[in-house]
Amino acid sequence: DRVGNAIFYLTMQELFVWNFMQTDPNWGNFLYDVETKQTTLLDFGATRSYSKEFVDGYLRVVWANANRDRDTLLDITTQMGFLTGEENEEMITAHVQSGFTLGEPFLKDEEFDFQKSQISSRLSAHSAAFMKHRLTP
Repeated sequence: DRVGNAIFYLTMQELFVWNFMQTDPNWGNFLYDVETKQTTLLDFGATRSYSKEFVDGYLRVVWANANRDRDTLLDITTQMGFLTGEENEEMITAHVQSGFTLGEPFLKDEEFDFQKSQISSRLSAHSAAFMKHRLTP
């Protein structure tokens, strides 16, 4: 959980403070030092900067996910171009359920148990719907 929380904190700093993010989030791009409990990014080849407008919109997406607000989530993600508005119900359901899953760490003002949550495996359950029904890149 310490590693999950460290990467979670780093991700929030990257996007919402620095407006800059490492966009290749595989485990090979992070170094975790057990002794110092410090997480370090190793590969900046896939980094990208984001406009204030995008970051503000994405923060609204995070809020909608954490509050399980389906209508706001669909409205904002369509406005931002993550959805076209023409998706079928299977894609909408996968999008909303994935969003709500990603919003879980924000539900309570306390440390989140990443290991117990099984977020990664629950998200992967929606990958087939994304691959088959996604209308935007």
